[in-house]
Amino acid sequence: IPPNMRSDRALLDYFRAVFPPGDVVDARVALDTPQLDRLVAERDAVVHKLERAINVANRKGVRPRHRSLVPQTASASIRTTIRDTLTKVDSIDTYTSQLAALNRSITHRIHRLEQRSGDSRTYDEDPKIVLEESQQSPPSHRSVERTQSS
Repeated sequence: IPPNMRSDRALLDYFRAVFPPGDVVDARVALDTPQLDRLVAERDAVVHKLERAINVANRKGVRPRHRSLVPQTASASIRTTIRDTLTKVDSIDTYTSQLAALNRSITHRIHRLEQRSGDSRTYDEDPKIVLEESQQSPPSHRSVERTQSS
């Protein structure tokens, strides 16, 4: 897709000019965003771990802890093994911090995608055309709500 057509509005205007009136209801630039997909998958995994840790805390009345890799200080011996760098940390605090960091990274990544051309609805990461014809119903957007099980 040429750079000047990499926005939903420009693409829709083009297809409406090419096809008979009423044939094109909507046109969207679809994105291939592997880095963003990876961050979202990582975030989902952290959300799952955090929810589980909160459930354990609620059921047992004790905040869960797990072993986590802790960065070594400059004075650490070169012969220190990975086992020596594992330290028990509060699971809820750790996962909450990881979730906040991932949320910032995801927000930043989305913002970068929106800002590439100055149009918040324009993207230039390997776009693919997605057309909805008048015979198709618009896609539904489902909201998925996570619940904690007892």
